[in-house]
Amino acid sequence: MANRKLFSNNTSGCKGVHWHKRQQKWYAYIGVGGRNKSLGYFDDFAKAVGVATEARNQIHGQFAALN
Repeated sequence: MANRKLFSNNTSGCKGVHWHKRQQKWYAYIGVGGRNKSLGYFDDFAKAVGVATEARNQIHGQFAALN
């Protein structure tokens, strides 16, 4: 499941990153063991994508799905 493609309703264009309306920031997360692990809130979209991608590569290794 770690190497799935983006869902059709994904609006950010990046796996593991979405806009959090209440915080007014980008929220990054990763799925580990059937649960979502928070990677934090970011003002910059590129920073959120970088953190999510790095965590995905570190945890899922060769099975990580890249954006």
